[in-house]
Amino acid sequence: MKMLKTIVDSLDKVKAEDLTIYDMKGVSPLFDYMVIATIDSSRQADAVTSYIREDLETIGYQVKNIEGRNTAWVLVDCYDVLVHVFTLEERSHYSLDKIYMDVPKIQLSQIK
Repeated sequence: MKMLKTIVDSLDKVKAEDLTIYDMKGVSPLFDYMVIATIDSSRQADAVTSYIREDLETIGYQVKNIEGRNTAWVLVDCYDVLVHVFTLEERSHYSLDKIYMDVPKIQLSQIK
């Protein structure tokens, strides 16, 4: 949960909106949590990926990979947590929230 809280705090730094956290334990063998967040621009996405990387390193974790830098959909693989950062248009277009609608969600209040 420490990693998840750090990622959420990093998203808060850039004022990411509409954060949804899915509990993927028992759903995916590859990661425990998936976070989806909305940002306003690819520049904001670039900033949040930098914050995630730096903030995780501060607590002893690393980012495995970042896909889609400077685009409207950035994927940050943090081993146990997968983070999707979308512009509003891309989030609506790909509708990951609809795909995972049956997966249990974690409320922000549970990790803060």
